[in-house]
Amino acid sequence: MEKIFDQLAASASYNPNGVALRFERAAIKYKELLKQVRATANRLAGLGIKENDVVAMNLPNCVSAVYVLYALDYLGAIAYLIHPLTPDDQLSAFLSKAKAKALICLNVDAERIAASCPSVTVLAVNPYSVGNLTMRLLAHWKSGKLKKARYLTSLKEEEAKKSGKDPAMTSVYLNSGGTNGEPKIIMLASAAIAELASRGHEIVDIEDGREAKMYTVIPLFHGFGLAMGVCLPIQVAGTAVLDLKFHSKSAIKRMRRNQANIIIGVPALYNALLHNPKFAGKAIKNLVAAFVGGDSVSDSLLDRFDELAEKSGSKCRLHEGYGLTETVTVTNVNSDFSAKRGTVGKPLRGIEELILDLRTGVPLGPNQEGEVAISGPTLMNGYFEDPELTEKSFKTIDGKKYVLTRDLGYLDEEGYLHFRARLRRIAKVNGVIVCPADLERLSLEDEGVYESYCYAVPDPKLGQVLCLVLVKHRSCPDSLQTIERRIRESIDKRLPIYYKPKAIRFIEKLPRTAVGKVDDAAFKKEE
Repeated sequence: MEKIFDQLAASASYNPNGVALRFERAAIKYKELLKQVRATANRLAGLGIKENDVVAMNLPNCVSAVYVLYALDYLGAIAYLIHPLTPDDQLSAFLSKAKAKALICLNVDAERIAASCPSVTVLAVNPYSVGNLTMRLLAHWKSGKLKKARYLTSLKEEEAKKSGKDPAMTSVYLNSGGTNGEPKIIMLASAAIAELASRGHEIVDIEDGREAKMYTVIPLFHGFGLAMGVCLPIQVAGTAVLDLKFHSKSAIKRMRRNQANIIIGVPALYNALLHNPKFAGKAIKNLVAAFVGGDSVSDSLLDRFDELAEKSGSKCRLHEGYGLTETVTVTNVNSDFSAKRGTVGKPLRGIEELILDLRTGVPLGPNQEGEVAISGPTLMNGYFEDPELTEKSFKTIDGKKYVLTRDLGYLDEEGYLHFRARLRRIAKVNGVIVCPADLERLSLEDEGVYESYCYAVPDPKLGQVLCLVLVKHRSCPDSLQTIERRIRESIDKRLPIYYKPKAIRFIEKLPRTAVGKVDDAAFKKEE
């Protein structure tokens, strides 16, 4: 087993002058990345950070975030990756629960956070430390003089020794979705992340990993952004292209310049790209691979992307995948080598899956719906300080350890996984099981819908009924009434009567939890 730092060191030895990171106008070579990671490790060692100490980081995707991630792995410390927009009170609670020794945050937030989180050492970084001098100066001016916090780069360096910690031991904390209450802390091993990163070449049609240029806007506090967005391109000696926030204009500019040729994202990201006319032609033509994940990936999104790619002379096709934080992230994915529409793909090499009967827990045969259970080298170590939930989340079958996903699906005869819904979101309308995600996927096929979320509420006659919440796409000229009428007509034609929503309403944006998932609890509070 290897750690993610070992993968970085190997790539730096193999491709020292290759571009490891792109951010703003900067192109950081592997030899410089390795140098900065070791310098960051020395500074953290000078602060007294030791093996298994917890250091939290609530940074967007910037160069400093990558330095810190790999430096902590070098030291054998634990990196706790937290959403940078987490409210201060909740952030303080997270840090206290995890017993964090330090927090690394943006310099513009450092003084405020230090005041609300006095129990930890708060260290600041300027996200524009490289790549954009104007923005660097602006961020420095906005932060003012730091009094309660300190800059990470101001710490005295102490020669740090590489940790001999077992790669299978916990090295990263990630928060769970937290859609129904407080997020739980998922414990991941560096070896599990490294294992997943090493699968990259198997799903992307690039012979030389140095040619892989991953556009990374999915944040590091999400397993998708962590393992696939950063660790994967670094493992193959390619390039991770970082952006603080997603803007279709800047993303397309990267693609047109051939600085990014692989992209991962959620449906909203691809909708934004497809609504930008400059995505057609050179931008999409330069793409080699594109992957999308999420509960509600509509066929129309896949079709629109593939049709534009073909029209632009691109071989790239948009492929759907599946995963969860308890397995770092991706476990299944369609690819140019193996794809089947209507599925989330076959398991990656080394991953085994079973479908378990919801009542008995007995493994089922092909085409039988049940709970998805996953075994392999990327499983979490468990939930932090929650042995009871950890025990309930694993099951041993024929000597193999499986994590229970709490997801409904089935495997077909060819081994492709058909994802149906999150079990916690399944509803019963008049005694019939319905999947809110089906209604989301259908509504997302309408050109006027940017985002969609469906949830169930109690009903005295039917037990439960569905409510559909939509975010209109800004580029669509149609009225809300017109869009709603089209969607209701589609529902009547294509879905059983049990899916007929009690209400359809439009809002400006979907509420999100501290880890960026749709906040289901926020809707139910309104009912």
